[in-house]
Amino acid sequence: ADVFLAGITQLLTLILADKMDKLENIRSLRSLIA
Repeated sequence: ADVFLAGITQLLTLILADKMDKLENIRSLRSLIA
């Protein structure tokens, strides 16, 4: 069960990091366009 929880936590962290990265990319793109 612990391994399962650890896997889910890792996945969530990756997904969150991916979303944050995309947000940063959008912001930098906007600043480049503006």
